[in-house]
Amino acid sequence: MLRRRRAKWLYMHFAVEQALLPAIIETNSQLVQRQLAMSSNTNSSLLGRLYDDMSSILESYPNLRITHARLYVNKVAHLMAQHARSSTSECFYLSTPPFLTAAIAAEAFLILWPEEL
Repeated sequence: MLRRRRAKWLYMHFAVEQALLPAIIETNSQLVQRQLAMSSNTNSSLLGRLYDDMSSILESYPNLRITHARLYVNKVAHLMAQHARSSTSECFYLSTPPFLTAAIAAEAFLILWPEEL
């Protein structure tokens, strides 16, 4: 759990440092989205300091936001999370990694031809 939240923090930093704004970071965790929405309150949870740091970044960059996407809607995000969870080092991809190619093609099909289903 901590690893996933740290990954989101790293994504936010990467987007800001590389000027990849506007940027939307999707999560399938409603808890993360709720915690960040309560940014005006002091967060006393176990991960409160991490949430506070993330909230601070979001407040500083209005073109950066975190949204919730249900798992079954975004297979690509789910595969990225699985990969991050199993990875022992930090990874940033500047092009499509091979483990995502089929999922991206399937989502593109759903977007372009939704009536086919």
